[in-house]
Amino acid sequence: MMTRIKPLQIIAALAGLIAIAGCDWNWGVDIVGRPAEELEPNPTVRWGGVVLAPEHRAMRNPRSDVEKVSEIAWPRVAQAPSPELGARIGAALDLRSVLGFSLDDHRREIERDESLDVDISYSVPFHRENLLDVSFLYVTQGGGAARINQRDVLLDLRTGRQLHARDLFVASRMPELARLVDERMQAEIAAARARGGWSDADFLDDAGRLKHFGPADLERFSLGDRGITFSFEFEPPPYQRLPGDYLLTSAELRPFLRPDGPLAAIVR
Repeated sequence: MMTRIKPLQIIAALAGLIAIAGCDWNWGVDIVGRPAEELEPNPTVRWGGVVLAPEHRAMRNPRSDVEKVSEIAWPRVAQAPSPELGARIGAALDLRSVLGFSLDDHRREIERDESLDVDISYSVPFHRENLLDVSFLYVTQGGGAARINQRDVLLDLRTGRQLHARDLFVASRMPELARLVDERMQAEIAAARARGGWSDADFLDDAGRLKHFGPADLERFSLGDRGITFSFEFEPPPYQRLPGDYLLTSAELRPFLRPDGPLAAIVR
């Protein structure tokens, strides 16, 4: 019988893959240094008249003989100062927008494969004033393996707009920032090769060149208490083998932040 992996266990496991560095965000002692495994699953978020509440669905495959329920949770806009703001926030946090699959898509996938178990949950690694990072965890279990896909959305709750790398970093310095992340990625690749058990194909692109972290990859990031973690997909989920997560502290990020951007005021 396959052991069911709960979202909090997976969050704790993911946290162990990320190098922990000192915290430089100037937010105050109430949230600084909180371990990732202590993040509340599927929390309610309140700020400035905006309320995001967890919406839950439990899906059971009617064709399966196994008593197995797929648990899906996502943040729903329960309250907003205006319908327009609520609609923008809701669109940014929609499952299809974040993960590429709607709730109906998940239901059809579960019904198609009776061995498949799908769990979706979310956590909030960062929330202060109008800035909110929502981290979605998409876990599938089937064939004796658990497959993990994580996606983050950074929102400005004042406007409902999703913030992208171009909103945070000086455009002319983004190539330099990408090279800084790539140095860590290449070190991870070199260590993996030294350990053995890998094929060179694991680290090569379609043209047969060694994979590198480029400016376009800066879009995959998660804002947390200790800085920003950039992620690289060596293979599409669920085939990722290396962690591919690279944490930069605020001290490292400071030269690259837009002076008029949302993070400039929070870095010492």
